[in-house]
Amino acid sequence: GTAVDIWAAGLIMAELLLRVPLLPGDSDLGQLLKIFEVFGTPTDSNWPDVKTFSDYIEFKQTEPKPLRTIFTTSKQDELDVLERIMQLDPKRRPNASELNKFIIKNKTKKNSIKYYFLLY
Repeated sequence: GTAVDIWAAGLIMAELLLRVPLLPGDSDLGQLLKIFEVFGTPTDSNWPDVKTFSDYIEFKQTEPKPLRTIFTTSKQDELDVLERIMQLDPKRRPNASELNKFIIKNKTKKNSIKYYFLLY
């Protein structure tokens, strides 16, 4: 669905900002571990429905890294967009229209976000 597309757009934005892959996994499990390393493991507070999945496996709890520690040269408005997009729970990710409104609402002359590919 669109939540997966928004996640993918967030990964592309992250790679544009970093100029290297954010989550360079080499297998399904490796990819999942990279996601957890950056965004933390699913919890009841950040993804309430995750434990209802038939193939749910509990992993050692990992806290998310502050994006500022990874994206050291990025502007705060860029990090704000990434934080909205890169939610573990697909239900918490904005759709393209919501994201567009968020970007326009939070654009300032002092901190002008690059629109990348998000505007349509």
